[in-house]
Amino acid sequence: MAGIGLASAYAGLRYGLPTLSERLHGLRFEPLDQPAGFRRLISNGGTSNGSFDPFIALAPTADRVRPSCRGLFEDAAPPGIVPAAYFSDYNCAYCRALGPRLEALQGVHVTLHELPLLGEGSTILARAALAANLQEAYWPFHRALMSTPRPSPEAIIPVALDLGLNPDRLRADMDAPEVAAALARSEALAALFGIYATPALVVGRTLVIGAVAAATLDRLTDQELADGPVPTCA
Repeated sequence: MAGIGLASAYAGLRYGLPTLSERLHGLRFEPLDQPAGFRRLISNGGTSNGSFDPFIALAPTADRVRPSCRGLFEDAAPPGIVPAAYFSDYNCAYCRALGPRLEALQGVHVTLHELPLLGEGSTILARAALAANLQEAYWPFHRALMSTPRPSPEAIIPVALDLGLNPDRLRADMDAPEVAAALARSEALAALFGIYATPALVVGRTLVIGAVAAATLDRLTDQELADGPVPTCA
């Protein structure tokens, strides 16, 4: 209970107080070195990824990965809709809160990228979710895992059965080339943008690393619409 209380207090200080500050001050940005035309949200006097946060997953170095922008946004967003890329890990506590917030956000089309940073268990869960996509059940499977307390690989088959999926096919598809390609794509995108933690977002042309308040997401979406078409990610 003490640990839960400490985490709740920390979350209030880390993400509650900045919400009031963000309402009083305009959004600020700094350009990214790469890709050209993209930027990083600056928050509370520092960049959104400028300080260590013990509740956010830290990534291993990805020197072996060739940075690439391929697949950042899965589809071209229609006029008036902001594309957003969301990088998530099933064992990331703040990803559980941010995911539903993004789905409820008006005027945003979300492309979800599996970026398992918290060890082998996270990687297995990510592979299972991408395998579920081959049975056209990616989003239901993703939501089910995110709503499972402390998800582990042991949850994969019960979730698959609950959703009416073929568990034998799911197991086999976890090693499918399409699953490996999807994970490699997300890792290459993370290398390009310098994403070292989850949750992370690219909202339009703006990188945000770490949890973000709903009020900030609303304002950022409005700003992206006002700034016009998103640059080509190359």
